[in-house]
Amino acid sequence: MILARRAPGLRPSDLVRRAVPLAVVLFSACCAVSANAQLLVAPLRAVLSADTPNATIEVSNPSDRIVDVRADWLDLAADIDGYLAAGADARARLSAAPFLNLEPASMRLEPGGRARVQLTLRKGADIPAGERRSHLLLSAAPARSSIRRASGGLNADISLSISLPVLVRGAGDVSSVRARFEATHLDRDNAGDLMLVSNIQRSGTFSPYGALIATFEPKPGRQQEELARLENVAAPIDSPAARIQLPLGVDVLPAGTLKLRFEGRAEFEGKTFASKRFDIAPPPGATSE
Repeated sequence: MILARRAPGLRPSDLVRRAVPLAVVLFSACCAVSANAQLLVAPLRAVLSADTPNATIEVSNPSDRIVDVRADWLDLAADIDGYLAAGADARARLSAAPFLNLEPASMRLEPGGRARVQLTLRKGADIPAGERRSHLLLSAAPARSSIRRASGGLNADISLSISLPVLVRGAGDVSSVRARFEATHLDRDNAGDLMLVSNIQRSGTFSPYGALIATFEPKPGRQQEELARLENVAAPIDSPAARIQLPLGVDVLPAGTLKLRFEGRAEFEGKTFASKRFDIAPPPGATSE
């Protein structure tokens, strides 16, 4: 049986870093009267190996401004709560960048324009066994002045950067990848809404990747409903666990059964890494039907 417990120290901003350790988004602006720089990127993850030596990342500009984009590599080390800048030892052990080429390194996108970044394994690269990871950093800035006058005030164009993980895999077995939930409990954010908090413990040669899905069954025999879903969840190989927070969008649950699943995506499609269920006690003062 599980009851919600309150954690006043948790902030909604923690949610992005902890729950989605796949993309780092950095924003900066001198003033924000009108934010015009935008960038859309797909997919949010790429995996290359001897069998799949190429990957394509599509970048698009949905704004009404010309945007200059630069592509570069960023090395980050994972811990249980997300990513941090990688030190020299971590880069030597983890970096995929030495095994990869990317083209082009820069591009100019007209309003509504699209471009593709091609990732390829370097010819003759001797890929070590296991998995290496670097992050493709796409930095965008408006091609014109970042601050300009407009009727009623100033417009500020926002420069932004988006990073996404690029994995290079050597010898290893995808079927060996395992994950399980540990220290799972209900918590609350500062708004008072419930969220599931759990550590994803991983094992195997590669990092598990998929979606978290929470469902709730009010009583046996009643219709089960999906409460929340979080895509693009990974447990990186350089951390023994990843802490996730899944907001449920409700402030109270009636008596029933809460279920949590970690379902595989992409190369892990069709695999359920982990599942857990909890009996939810009736709220204080509730009467049974």
